[in-house]
Amino acid sequence: MLLKRLVSILLVLAVLFVFIMPAGMAKGDNGQSFGIVTINGVEMYKSKDGETFPIVIFNGEKCIVWHEFDLVSIKDVISCESGKSDTMLKNFINEYQKNHDNGNQSKFYVNFSTGDKAGYNQTYSSWANTQLGFSEWDSQKNWWKYTIGNAGCFLCSTASELLRYGLKYTDYGSNANPDPLNINTWLKDHGGFTGASLYFPAVANFPGISYNINGFDDFYGAAMILYQCPPNAPIICLHKQGYPVGKGYHFCLYTDGDGNNPYFLQNGQWITTSALASPHLVIDPGFNVTSDPRGTVRNLWQVYNEMTPNYTKPGSGIFRVAFKE
Repeated sequence: MLLKRLVSILLVLAVLFVFIMPAGMAKGDNGQSFGIVTINGVEMYKSKDGETFPIVIFNGEKCIVWHEFDLVSIKDVISCESGKSDTMLKNFINEYQKNHDNGNQSKFYVNFSTGDKAGYNQTYSSWANTQLGFSEWDSQKNWWKYTIGNAGCFLCSTASELLRYGLKYTDYGSNANPDPLNINTWLKDHGGFTGASLYFPAVANFPGISYNINGFDDFYGAAMILYQCPPNAPIICLHKQGYPVGKGYHFCLYTDGDGNNPYFLQNGQWITTSALASPHLVIDPGFNVTSDPRGTVRNLWQVYNEMTPNYTKPGSGIFRVAFKE
């Protein structure tokens, strides 16, 4: 009798596990489970790598801080981890090509230049010490915990992307370029930050933007946009070799390349070579510590070697596209 009762209890628990526990969960290409889980009575997001993230409610949507300073809706993260973003990217490219007979001749195309359109340097003195978003105050340092200078690579890559479309900061009646200072201010006023984390969809409403997509893919996803959907300026993020998801990321604006993926796996590590990485150019907003307001144009081999452990291909990349009217 006791054995039958025990079996009944185990069957009930198994049913509960099947029908209750997977709520909000999804499966990756290799069968990994990921999604919303409850830990000690608190909802968290569990990635397919097994890392857990606190859930932030922002603009009525469940989000997590995914790439360190990138606030992303959970549905977008699930699209990334499930591979659905690949389909979204293909649909986007097909739609773009359908509406542009010759991408390179479209009115949206902006030629790359190392001059005015070289983007922004996050360490430039005019904004380096500015509070990033709504960063908290650091009482030990008696300054903001996060500033544009120490954590503004995503913000500056955003400003660099908008600059490449020839957008002007007309919202305040001026004709200035969208530099990191006024982008930071505009996003703070228009639901673009929670703390120091940037909620990128807010940029879709920036004056002059007519189209915006969010997506996650590996480096090839960014390359597809670069070559098939001018204007060719997707934001990518690179992470330090061996770091878990969400840690050690750096954002750049990807502006040129040879169409090939420069990264390959060797003994479980993502590596590259000078020959493979050098043809790929990015506008790097950080780590140059110069008096020049412009970001540094450099190739991925230089970026790769800049940090120890190396900056390499991210487990999940990031691309953003915005079109000028």
